[in-house]
Amino acid sequence: MPIVDDARNPWRQLYLPLALRKPPRACGTALRYALLSVSAYNRARSFPQLRPDDTLRASGFKDKAKAAIANAISQISNESDTPDKWALFAAAMTMITIDIFSGHQTGCSAHMELASRVFVKTGGQSFWKSNPQSDILFQIFRCYGMLDKTVQVASQPPEAAGRGHPSPIVSPAEEADSMPMPTYYILGISFGVSLETPNLLNKVVSVASVLQEDNSIAWPADLIDSVRSLEDQLHRAEETQSWTGPTFHPPWTLTETGLDKGSATSDTTLPPAISEELMSNHQQAFHNAVILFFYRVVHRASRSKAGQLPGLKYMQNSQAYVDRVLECLENIDCLTHGADIKSAIDTSLRHRVIIWLSRAAKKGVGNVERGKQLVMEVWRRTDRCLEDDCSRANLGLGPVDWRSVVKDSGVSIMLCWPGAPWNCSLPTIHVLEISYCSIP
Repeated sequence: MPIVDDARNPWRQLYLPLALRKPPRACGTALRYALLSVSAYNRARSFPQLRPDDTLRASGFKDKAKAAIANAISQISNESDTPDKWALFAAAMTMITIDIFSGHQTGCSAHMELASRVFVKTGGQSFWKSNPQSDILFQIFRCYGMLDKTVQVASQPPEAAGRGHPSPIVSPAEEADSMPMPTYYILGISFGVSLETPNLLNKVVSVASVLQEDNSIAWPADLIDSVRSLEDQLHRAEETQSWTGPTFHPPWTLTETGLDKGSATSDTTLPPAISEELMSNHQQAFHNAVILFFYRVVHRASRSKAGQLPGLKYMQNSQAYVDRVLECLENIDCLTHGADIKSAIDTSLRHRVIIWLSRAAKKGVGNVERGKQLVMEVWRRTDRCLEDDCSRANLGLGPVDWRSVVKDSGVSIMLCWPGAPWNCSLPTIHVLEISYCSIP
């Protein structure tokens, strides 16, 4: 889950207050047990020395959450208190998160069905679109539903095509092939998913379902048109959409959950320029993963059509998309450093560089984006070198020379100040030197 802005993170600002409501209620207790299980599984993975005990705790909390949800779901109804509905729905979805964090190879379909039961029993769409908190939980549910259906499509053997294999089960999490514009879009904060990508992923899944059931030897003309159109939409969105907006930040009304606002706020909110950079990389990584999934779907279908591909315009070596995803994920690491190399890197200096570049762009300085790409490449290479041996830093100088990075890029980069061309190259030298020396 993205580390972007605790103050607007639904896991901290909605889930946690619901789990800690006083006096305790059955639905909140179920959510608390589920969150404790996720937390224990996460710590077990982060600290190997604690793994046996934490895994045991996580499993115990999971069992308690499962029993508490079963008890609560037998009592919940459309007439139940609104916070109870939120808490039970959040608890059922947190069981999906447990499936992911636990590492068990069982999939999450069973808990998707559980969440679907809660969704229907508590009023369906009419309730879950009726207020900001409900809509936020509904968006998260829809996102889980899309990802679950993606797994279902990917798990179908290609030999199943044309054998009358039934279409994947449609749950309340999936409506047609589009996600309407919500009043408050939260998936950017909670999952790092841009505004346009969910609709495109839905379309990829729909195309995949059609391809699985098409038993023709050659590509039908209408199917070729659909595939080419979707490819164009995926790449056009990558080029044109804003990765950091528009994002609508919910006006949290924590008093409705029974807690005062101070119990769920955080003082770890990042500067806007850093939040935007992290959000941009999360969203670009996910979008490129969707493009990669699209090409895998098409390539998979071509195996039943004599190996023919439908003349795609943008398709390149798929490793290029893997490289883009990894580059974005490494950029996130460069600015957050949850890894063991934290002691060797002064992340605050990197934040200052990003903030400076952001201000420069707002002042009309040219070619800032290209300059930032070079800076981030220096940081990525530095982190790869230091990951295994932090002792290689020498007097604050990293192991990567920015001049080598510029040379490898094949581009002479400079930042141009309007009206001051005579010193336009100097700020770039300073920024790259900072990126090179950002090790204490």
